[in-house]
Amino acid sequence: MSQPKPAGYQKLAALMGRTNDLGVFRKFTRLNMLSLLSLQAELVELEADYGDICEDDVQGGEKFHLSFQELRNSREKPNSFQYEKLQEIRARLGEYMASLLDLKPPSKKNVAVLREWLNDAKGGDEFLQGLERSQWDTVVDSDLVALHKVADNEDVFARCFRKATIHIYHRLWGHKGHGGIVIDEESGMVEYSDTKVGQVSQAVSTTLASILPVLAVLGLYFEKNLLNRIYIMIGITTIFAAVLSVFSRVSRAEIFSATATFAAVEVVFIGSTS
Repeated sequence: MSQPKPAGYQKLAALMGRTNDLGVFRKFTRLNMLSLLSLQAELVELEADYGDICEDDVQGGEKFHLSFQELRNSREKPNSFQYEKLQEIRARLGEYMASLLDLKPPSKKNVAVLREWLNDAKGGDEFLQGLERSQWDTVVDSDLVALHKVADNEDVFARCFRKATIHIYHRLWGHKGHGGIVIDEESGMVEYSDTKVGQVSQAVSTTLASILPVLAVLGLYFEKNLLNRIYIMIGITTIFAAVLSVFSRVSRAEIFSATATFAAVEVVFIGSTS
């Protein structure tokens, strides 16, 4: 007897099983965010409760803060509040951290934008109350993580160029809804594509890099005194190396190689002109 052909979800599962490329599923990002926010708010309260219990135990003469063994032994005693609260924290924290493993710190700019939105009357309108208001305070900056991977290969020039470009573009055209994705209509928050901005930044930096040697040669051409040319060459080469080290993420060996090549071009020009 022949097996019936798979249909529906069975057929779809068979298709996905044949290639990893088609194993596409929803992340339920909004629900995950809501779950994380709920866990975070709960942990804030648990942290405060645990601190109060610890303080009461110290004032009552308990030594739990000096020995975890004594704390574990207290689980069978009437004064097991600290142990029980710690177990509750551990369970919630394990669930929370399972969602946050290997995450990187957020950029300062993104944290500032989030805080601004939370306080904006057209955004969050300061809806956080009580202990939950401390979840994004400046005192916890070192404890924050971002679900979206922050680009860590961006050099200083690219970062500054991106910020300036987005700021200028948003003020001139972006606030009218051109070129960006509206994140929140009420507050007017707009997100711009990092890929497109990165492409523009790369084009500008490549153009500037190609112009710099030409400008150096042009400057040397107008100076006829040989000694002054040498001084100019030293200054330009120093600036070139400094710009590479500060505004790019290349290694020292690459900086040395590029600087040596640049200096060689200048030396050849000086030696071939009078």
